[in-house]
Amino acid sequence: MAFDFPISPTTGQTYAPSGGPTYYYDGAVWKVLTPGSGFQRTTFTATSGQTTFTVTYTLNAVDVFRNGVKLNSADYTASSGTSIVLANACAAGDTVEVISYPQIIYANAVLRNGDTMTGDLNVPNLNASGNVSGNIVPTSSFLRNRIINGDGYIAQRASSASLTSVVSYLAQDRWAARQIGTPNSAIYKNTTVVPVGFASSIQLYRPSGSTATGVMELIQVLESINSIPLQGGNVTFSFYAKAGTTFSASGSNITAALYTGTGTDQSAASMGSWTGVTAPLDTLQAVTTTWTRYTYTVAIPSNATQIGVYFSWTPVGTAGVDDGLYITGVQLEPGSVATPFERRLYGQELALCQRYYEIGVATSSGTASGCYSRWQVQYKQTKRTTPTNTFTILGGANASAPTVQYNDVNGTLGYSNGGAINDYTYWSFTSSAEL
Repeated sequence: MAFDFPISPTTGQTYAPSGGPTYYYDGAVWKVLTPGSGFQRTTFTATSGQTTFTVTYTLNAVDVFRNGVKLNSADYTASSGTSIVLANACAAGDTVEVISYPQIIYANAVLRNGDTMTGDLNVPNLNASGNVSGNIVPTSSFLRNRIINGDGYIAQRASSASLTSVVSYLAQDRWAARQIGTPNSAIYKNTTVVPVGFASSIQLYRPSGSTATGVMELIQVLESINSIPLQGGNVTFSFYAKAGTTFSASGSNITAALYTGTGTDQSAASMGSWTGVTAPLDTLQAVTTTWTRYTYTVAIPSNATQIGVYFSWTPVGTAGVDDGLYITGVQLEPGSVATPFERRLYGQELALCQRYYEIGVATSSGTASGCYSRWQVQYKQTKRTTPTNTFTILGGANASAPTVQYNDVNGTLGYSNGGAINDYTYWSFTSSAEL
């Protein structure tokens, strides 16, 4: 319940809102008057001409009655806390009552109008209108997370893939990976090794018996349009991680890092050499075989135009049966507080991924013998930039390779070689606009 406390109160001023207790202002804070089991009543029988009554009370928290009638504050002085002085002398036998109230101090009360609150506010249900400034830390989805597919559940390319020595997009959408040197490792969408509340994790591992010891890397790069709003402020980077039972990294350490650059839409493969590259975060983190959430808060440079997140670990010796790193719930958000992992609906997350990569099917059919057959594709989502497309013939009466005549961020069109009337060709295609 919100009360309209007077904005500029005077000492001793009272305020009695509907449905609430009576408050008074002691010159610094509002205090509540609570006439309950803790109040103190002192009764005097006056002598003729008596004006002073000795009694202990709380300043500005006292009522005085004379013969059952409550006196106005102008009719007595109560400034010492130890005595009451009446303005008019009593007659012999007058009854004077002093009621002193206990106090509950609301030193941190916030005015409904024109005041500022600092710290956290937990509001289970917000149903109001008005202007709010500063950072809101919600527990529901407010589009905070700049990472796409942070739990690795979307995997349009494949659920698993072998790493190469080149930074490549192999399995989970938006996540690039590699193993430096001669690879003998893999990336996998794991749906069974997950913390409570998650449906998937990204597993970066060596198969049992592997002796490949090159650094394994996992990278996601934000495009510039999504990075620029974070300039000059704090961000909080968080993720859940777990080591495999035979995790071989020295000290069970992984590297967690954030990189920034001053270029535009630079690639994941070139992240270490971006224009104006800096690393606001580059730290070793020991992980255990128990799922744990790790959080870091860092400042983003005011001139940063691109941000990338980076994980790596270095295997040692010969791999055991579970020599890998599991990661999920990756989140990068503005502010200095790690809020719960943002859980977008599956369709929303898939649409975000399809801005960078999608798969589909195209068909064409002939209208006359010997004529070209036309085809066109409208992408499911507008691409980040004009994509690179690949076509794979699936079959048809006139199974000929397509010729692309036009391609942009919205779709592509072209033709295939002609055949007989109603001959057709159909293909699967991939469309990539990744960084």
